Amino acid sequence: MSNAMNKRPSKVFRVDEKVYLTMGAICILSVVILAFRYSTSHPCAPIKIESNSITFAVGSPVNLKAETKEGKTFDWSFGDGSTSLEYDPVTLHTYAHAGKYTVSCTVDGQCTEILLLVIKDAPLVVNTSLLPQILVQDSVLVNKAVVFEDISITSTSWEWSFGNRSTVDAMVRKPMHTFSTAGPVTVYLRVNGRGDLTVARQIFVIDPRQYANANVHPSHEPTKVKPTVVMVNNNPSEPPLHKDSTPVVAPPKVEEKPKAPTATNEQMEDMLMQVVDGSKTAADFASYLCNNLNLSIVYNGKNTTFSALCNELRQTKKKKIKKITVSQYTFSQTGCVYNMVVTLDKKSWFP
Repeated sequence: MSNAMNKRPSKVFRVDEKVYLTMGAICILSVVILAFRYSTSHPCAPIKIESNSITFAVGSPVNLKAETKEGKTFDWSFGDGSTSLEYDPVTLHTYAHAGKYTVSCTVDGQCTEILLLVIKDAPLVVNTSLLPQILVQDSVLVNKAVVFEDISITSTSWEWSFGNRSTVDAMVRKPMHTFSTAGPVTVYLRVNGRGDLTVARQIFVIDPRQYANANVHPSHEPTKVKPTVVMVNNNPSEPPLHKDSTPVVAPPKVEEKPKAPTATNEQMEDMLMQVVDGSKTAADFASYLCNNLNLSIVYNGKNTTFSALCNELRQTKKKKIKKITVSQYTFSQTGCVYNMVVTLDKKSWFP
């Protein structure tokens, strides 16, 4: 009996019914949430952002398209602070500043793809009517003031360089300048602070002392000539010369250098198209440029050389060219082309 009394009753653990109810409710709620998310979501289909725009420049609309098999909404972010919600995979956007922009497109609020765009400055369209026009004679004298004038009507500021392009010698419409040495001189004029509005004009500086009378001594005193004694025979065997029969020696002829051949702007445009075809090269223009194939020109608003222009045209397909426009400027005395403005218009279409 003592042993029976020493035995302790065993403990029985019971779980509250509320715990079972709580666990069951959590399971049911989890199943409902999982089912809802499964019914309203779908896996991301591959997305690829493409653009068929030809020009990526400031002010030009950029066409963007999100290539994907599925998608009802397309949320675009253009990287410059602008956004757009579209219900079509295609959108257009215009950038106001040059730079690099990260474009993103989120499809149906779930799947996102990005694209890096590089926007360049808008190409400068050269208006040849804005170019300055230098008025000056073709030849001037050493140590004598020469008047230059820009007779264009669209210029508001002027930068003249008389022989040295790296310096600015005058900043008025009608300056005066004196040359101290003889020889050919190239005068440059840039207007309105724009490099594409620059023209060059070559003139010839003459030193009159080079044409002085050779019989004049440097001291400006005439040289003394000894008299010549002529012995005349009393009985000449031949009749005397008539006073009008004195032989006249003609002055030596100065050979003029042939002028460069001339070509109209339309002819020059056709020749440049032949460069595109490969039937002409830069060397075929040497006579027009007086062998200066590295002549500085303006091509689509940017400064380059004529040789570089021909190299670029050779790499351009003719079917992409809409028109080539040429404006050339030549020296009146030599006929050489000293400046040329070339504009190439390409055909634009969406592939």
